[in-house]
Amino acid sequence: MPPGRILRHRRLDLGLSQDAVAADAHLSKSQLQKIESGERSATPHVLRALTPVLRLSEPDRNLVLRLTSADPVCFGSGRSGPRLTIAQERRLDFNPFPACYMMPPMTIGGILHEIVAVNDAFRTFFPELEPGVSTLAYELLNAKAKDVFVHWEANAHNLVRAFRAQVDGYFEEQRISELKQRFGGSRDFLGMWDTDYPAVEPADIIWVCDTADGTVFEMFFYASMDGVGEDQVLHWGLTPLDSDRYFKRYPERRTHPASGSGRFARTRS
Repeated sequence: MPPGRILRHRRLDLGLSQDAVAADAHLSKSQLQKIESGERSATPHVLRALTPVLRLSEPDRNLVLRLTSADPVCFGSGRSGPRLTIAQERRLDFNPFPACYMMPPMTIGGILHEIVAVNDAFRTFFPELEPGVSTLAYELLNAKAKDVFVHWEANAHNLVRAFRAQVDGYFEEQRISELKQRFGGSRDFLGMWDTDYPAVEPADIIWVCDTADGTVFEMFFYASMDGVGEDQVLHWGLTPLDSDRYFKRYPERRTHPASGSGRFARTRS
């Protein structure tokens, strides 16, 4: 269904005239007519204006954004979480290295890097970073994060700056202020927000510590999209550069038993 027709159907479902919607969204009637007819694209700016007037759901907003090839960032709150397939559960559970699924980047939760599911190895290195918690909140507001990340300040600073880049220009200032207020409990946050990215060694390397015994590992991290449609997730994981040392420390992970034991955690829709 073309994006203009989605918006038109929603307007008609609400019993609203083009004049009323255009006035409430601060658009011209001609502009709205062209969008509904497909003569003009529904830009992110227009969708921000139409969302409260048409009471668009997040799936509808995302669908219109995808169909118009606009930036996929949504402008509402994140949903509860994608549903994992059996294959995705197995992929996570069979992985002997730390791995998780996160909300996809086209949602608010994705921008905050909200966790959907984790495996046992992930829990070893990131205690309390569980489904429903965002990595941004974890690094800034959880005291354990400074013990987990060997180069915590640089890691957190880069995460904050990446977060800023993702919201600047895509969210109203009021919404950005609300998000900044959410992390105001960290005295480091505003300083990181207002200063340039710190210099770091290879961008795809991270040093993490098993706080149970202080063992530190240099890890290569990767991220890829997995799944389709509304259940798409971001697959994020770590691979130790010295795998022999890793398996010597965690010999039980060298051979992984069959999955299905429910050892991983996940959100439920």
